[in-house]
Amino acid sequence: MGSPAARRASDPACGSADLAARGGLPVRRGGRTKGVAMGDIERYRRHLPHWRMDGATYFVSWHLHRGQVELAPAERDLVLRSLVYYNDKHFLLFAAVVLDDHVHMLLQPLAGHALEQIMHSRKGSTSRQLVREHGRTAPVWQGEYFDRIIRNEADFPEKYRYIVENPLRRWPEIREYRWLWVRSEPVPQES
Repeated sequence: MGSPAARRASDPACGSADLAARGGLPVRRGGRTKGVAMGDIERYRRHLPHWRMDGATYFVSWHLHRGQVELAPAERDLVLRSLVYYNDKHFLLFAAVVLDDHVHMLLQPLAGHALEQIMHSRKGSTSRQLVREHGRTAPVWQGEYFDRIIRNEADFPEKYRYIVENPLRRWPEIREYRWLWVRSEPVPQES
């Protein structure tokens, strides 16, 4: 495929017809979804495809590297603290959950902070801390992460609910989960 140079949404290979058919992508302002806007969409690929659009909100997941043991409670605390610390500094965090072997986030990068920079920073920082403070060996996280642009008004509450309900789906017997963080302001609901 060549260099990871961005391809614009006007390129049919980027799936722009499908995005346009869905009514475009939501733009989030002030913590609420405000309409739908088609902006310049950039696409690049490592092992997974990554789509970028200014002002977009993303659902992101990443996993422990193969061979790593599950995250202990203190390690989950460390990862969640790292995500919450940068909320409202580098990104707006709407929901996050740290499970024993993976992490999910629903976030919107703030101006001047690209999602790939945020992910590099959070995965790198937590990896170094986990190695230094908990005796893990590197690499801690898989090199890639999955990201998805929130595409419409129904997509945001669906992904939000997925994050909030993820621990219960994994462990049906639990009643609460301390490694779940949700924004205290209202979240848009499905119509």
